[in-house]
Amino acid sequence: MFGAGRLSIIPTMKLTIAQWALLLQANQAADMQQAVADGANDVLSAYASASKTAVPQIARVVQTPTVRPETILEVAESIDAQARGIQDAVRHGQQARAEVVGAIVTANRSMSESSARLSRTVVELVTRAKVPLALPAGPQLPAAVLEQAPAVVPSRDVSR
Repeated sequence: MFGAGRLSIIPTMKLTIAQWALLLQANQAADMQQAVADGANDVLSAYASASKTAVPQIARVVQTPTVRPETILEVAESIDAQARGIQDAVRHGQQARAEVVGAIVTANRSMSESSARLSRTVVELVTRAKVPLALPAGPQLPAAVLEQAPAVVPSRDVSR
């Protein structure tokens, strides 16, 4: 009996050790499950904490208009100033062109009057030119000058 009991102890011990190993694995699995659950809860809690402040800030930024009212008013004032500047430039240009046209009219009138005076003067000179103009007699040259004239003045060849 004593020997037969011993034989049954070894399988029982093996079974006990196997069950103990399974129990350890189950315990480790439970610990792992708890660690995963705790980690997931920590992550979700951190996410919830961060998002409860971040999401409203992001939403506020997204909903805030890009252009401030002051900027719109500055642009409107600039457009008004530009329009006034263009109107002033147009008026100035019209006045300057009117002055140029006035100067052209005055210059044209002056040139016409000058042309008419010049025409009258030319007609008068042409009329006078029809009457021969008597020139006074030239001065009498000394005899010595007349004697040297053929040497200074080349003779003309009449045969040509």
